[in-house]
Amino acid sequence: MKLFRHCRERGANVKCGSLVVRRGPAAPVDLAVLAVFVIGVSLRVLLAIVNADANDSHLPVIRIIAFENRFPEKSEVWEAFQPKLYHATVAMIWKLWPTASMWVLTRIAQAVSCTAGIATLVVVLVFLRRLSISPRVRFLVFALVALNPELIGISAQATNDAFVILFGTLVLYFGFLFFQDGKRNAFVALIVAACLAGLSKGNGLVAIAAVLTTFGVAALWHSPTYRLRGGNWHCMQ
Repeated sequence: MKLFRHCRERGANVKCGSLVVRRGPAAPVDLAVLAVFVIGVSLRVLLAIVNADANDSHLPVIRIIAFENRFPEKSEVWEAFQPKLYHATVAMIWKLWPTASMWVLTRIAQAVSCTAGIATLVVVLVFLRRLSISPRVRFLVFALVALNPELIGISAQATNDAFVILFGTLVLYFGFLFFQDGKRNAFVALIVAACLAGLSKGNGLVAIAAVLTTFGVAALWHSPTYRLRGGNWHCMQ
């Protein structure tokens, strides 16, 4: 009984030393998060199966890489100017079924995007669980992401958008981990995620620029030469 004298209630949890015991109100929220995850995944998978169109035509680029064993020139076909990580990934899978119908090949391309979309949901959920927010707020934020119609549609199309969203989300997650704990593994994962975002789509270069800018500001912040005073940088030499 002495153990429970040191217990403190914090929202939906009871903290006893280093032990955190969940109380009743958190369980329904966890079930709701699970339900939203299942619904979000189901919508993405079903739409990827029945979808027959995409906003941008990336299939010709994939076809050239897969069956002509080369990368197309930037002006050769539409979307050929884009970075080719998504296209090359799908092309490697297409090579396993070279005689498959175009219907099957299209569904394979959409399944790759769908997988990236589902992986994004997992990353968002893990990210939210590391933040100091209430279970109800976590549920609302996750529901906004999982049930977002535009994100669901992107995950069901043969485009590179789902890739850049996934790796952009990973940049935010690993950046949070690195600047929170300063661990080397988080730093390496941050750099890898930023590079993959840039290799997925042109606007993924924004992730690389954001990482470089953040490290530049951090280095300037801790530099003995400069100090921030009154909202302005001052040279201390």
